[in-house]
Amino acid sequence: MSKVYYNKERRYNYTTPKSFLEQIRLYQTLLKDRHLDLQAKMQRLENGLEKLKSTTQQVDDLKAKLKAQEVELAIKNEDANKLIEVVGSESEKVSKEKAVAAIEEEKVSKIAVEVAKKQQDCEQDLAKAEPALLAAEEALNTLNKANMELSAATSKLTAIQNKISSLEAALSKLTAQFEEATSAKIKCQNEADMTYKYPVGHYPRTIELANRLVGGLASENVRWAQAVENFELQKKTLPGDILLVTAFISYLGSFSKSYRNQLLYDDWTNYLKRKGTISYNEGKAIKIGDKEVEYGKTFKLILHTKLANPHYPPEIQAQTTLINFTVTPDGLEDQLLAAVVSKERPDLERLKSDLTRQQNEFKITLKELEDSLLARLSSAEGNFLGDYALVENLETTKRTAIEIEEKVAQAKVELWRIILIDHRIGD
Repeated sequence: MSKVYYNKERRYNYTTPKSFLEQIRLYQTLLKDRHLDLQAKMQRLENGLEKLKSTTQQVDDLKAKLKAQEVELAIKNEDANKLIEVVGSESEKVSKEKAVAAIEEEKVSKIAVEVAKKQQDCEQDLAKAEPALLAAEEALNTLNKANMELSAATSKLTAIQNKISSLEAALSKLTAQFEEATSAKIKCQNEADMTYKYPVGHYPRTIELANRLVGGLASENVRWAQAVENFELQKKTLPGDILLVTAFISYLGSFSKSYRNQLLYDDWTNYLKRKGTISYNEGKAIKIGDKEVEYGKTFKLILHTKLANPHYPPEIQAQTTLINFTVTPDGLEDQLLAAVVSKERPDLERLKSDLTRQQNEFKITLKELEDSLLARLSSAEGNFLGDYALVENLETTKRTAIEIEEKVAQAKVELWRIILIDHRIGD
């Protein structure tokens, strides 16, 4: 291809053993760096996926806990309602017995009054003369009968009072059970409320917050899983991809675009030449002419020539990376077309420039948002379902990502429209 290039373009290209050695060095460096980069990206996304899995599990556990608490609360409510019925029934019995006791107590009081009156009459009759003794004895018999009635009524009243005391004791026990059941019910309700809603301030409910978190991360879960699969595929093809890149850099730099494409899609090999260095005690040096100059790894020297067709010997090309920036007819046509459009339709040229800049900014913003979300997920520890800031950050990220994707799609449409207008102007 170098001979064809010289015969057709009168330009020189040399391939030396150092070209191959430099390609091997570059291959090792790029392969290591790219492998570490892919590994870091995969690790970052896998950590995010693990957090998503943990979040889903936490939500499932929370829902199961809430379901169990709801069942327990229903049982507590049922027990409390049964106790309410029993306490009400016993209270009604006590009320009825108290009413009966009140009636009996009233009867006893009346009988006691009558007995007292008869006793007083008897004492007055005894104080009279002997002739009235028979009448007094008859009155005394009447008094004994009244005393018997009083004794019977008192016994009945005592029995009723004992029954009331027994009922009140049972009622007191039932009331204590009811209060205990009510306390357990309230405790269970509070636990359910604490599970269902965030315990501090007016923050959203935890279940609702958790559902928002899982729902918001659902699409990220799919996207990150696909990204991990893509990275795995890239790892498999990485050696070949890096070989292609380094070969292109090492061997095709001096060719023009058409020759590069031909070699790339036919017998592709790349081109890279690094500065040959000399090791010595203090470090490394590079020889320039007859002098050795201290060499720094971060130092880069870029030389530009105005020669249209420079001819460098192989040893020079072996020390440099030669890039052909000569303007081709196609490239010149594109530049002139852009100049014409900028004059005829400066608004389109500004729009095109703005759209290109926006697309780059959108990519940077999306990357920053994803990094921020992954960083929050990675730093979240334990049960983070109540992390309101995390959910807000997620939803903000999602909204911004959707807006950016829509803007990117619109920008692509606008760019194609501008390109079509450019070609019409060029025609």
